[in-house]
Amino acid sequence: MDKVRYAIIGFGGIAENRVAREGFACDASRFSPLRGAVLVGATDMNQGRRGAAEALGLRWYGGMEEIFSDSSIDAVYVANNASHAAIALAALSAGKHVIVEKPIATSVSDAEKMNRLAVKKGLSLTVDHMMVNNAWNIRARNIVSSGRLGVVNDSCFHMEFAYGYDPAEASTWRCSRVEEMGGPIGDVASHCFYVSEFVFGKRISKVAAVYYPKVMSIKAEDGAYIKFFFEDGIQGSVRASFSELRGG
Repeated sequence: MDKVRYAIIGFGGIAENRVAREGFACDASRFSPLRGAVLVGATDMNQGRRGAAEALGLRWYGGMEEIFSDSSIDAVYVANNASHAAIALAALSAGKHVIVEKPIATSVSDAEKMNRLAVKKGLSLTVDHMMVNNAWNIRARNIVSSGRLGVVNDSCFHMEFAYGYDPAEASTWRCSRVEEMGGPIGDVASHCFYVSEFVFGKRISKVAAVYYPKVMSIKAEDGAYIKFFFEDGIQGSVRASFSELRGG
């Protein structure tokens, strides 16, 4: 079987190290090649990222339009944030299968539009909800579904750490670009939401949130406490923040 040939749109640090080196096994010193997929190219608005891509043996594209017009590319991995929907829609329109980073979009209407176009084109569209493949999360799901805990009427999911106290971190999009869904809510809270649905096998139907007290100088929120409710009324909570100093 021929391998699906991918290109990444948005080649930042996480795309390089977590997606390319690890996920697509571009780091041959640690990983064996994937059986069904291969990453062959990348692009980013920051042309300074070209060297990092080429160091992994990837072809550098001058822009995403070059990727869309390359008939040898079967699928794209969209790693930008607020522009997920626009890029994914353009890729689908060009006949490319799409993996998009979380969140799939910044509005329900955009997410629905992406789904409709994928169905119309007969193309695959998925979100990289990687933590459903985490061994500990799988174990938690199995324990809950086994009934060993009885009826669980509350739960709490955390993504809390220190990020943005350093000026270099504070200048990144995660801390400074609210319009790019920067901040812990846009960046990491979604992990907690989809993992909670995965662990309990239920859908979240309602959320409510308050911000943490502002103690950091970053433009985005420091963190938030979020209540969520499953469709059956059972509640849980999410704590997502960049302001928590962990470790010694």
